[in-house]
Amino acid sequence: MKKTNKMSNMRKLLMTMIAVGLMGGTALAGSMDLGARYGRVPSESGSTSELFVRYRPTPIVSLGASIGSSELEYTNNGQTKRIESTPIGAQLTVHVPFIPFIKPYAGAGVQLYTNRTVTSNGSDLSKERSSTATLQVGADLFAPFPGLSFNIEARRLVGDEKTQILGGALLSF
Repeated sequence: MKKTNKMSNMRKLLMTMIAVGLMGGTALAGSMDLGARYGRVPSESGSTSELFVRYRPTPIVSLGASIGSSELEYTNNGQTKRIESTPIGAQLTVHVPFIPFIKPYAGAGVQLYTNRTVTSNGSDLSKERSSTATLQVGADLFAPFPGLSFNIEARRLVGDEKTQILGGALLSF
């Protein structure tokens, strides 16, 4: 019985070492993208600009974060609202591999809006903070310079029922 426990412990130790080695190798093999985008909601006036970063532990999956500045003006139920906010986002995206020069992706995430200024011609002023789930599709278009790509993205703000179209550039490390 003691021999069986020793063998079992050795197997557990070996499996743990293999798992840690695989995870460590994946983490070290990752790449980073750093970029800036500008866009708008086509049906409304105003714009959004943001800085974003993506970490790719594998060529297929990436984790991203963004922070930006947004100014939107729209009419809802007869009230015109102008909102200046700071959107902060996080997303998980899946990239389609093995396509040269164009790298399409799709993902989901969340955005938190911290409103700096809200003006309205009615009594309904927005909350100081709000959040919404996001769905996004996009593509990275590789430029002739190593490490430089152009990015286009369509992002659906699920809770706000709005679609943003964004474009920009990114550097890959």
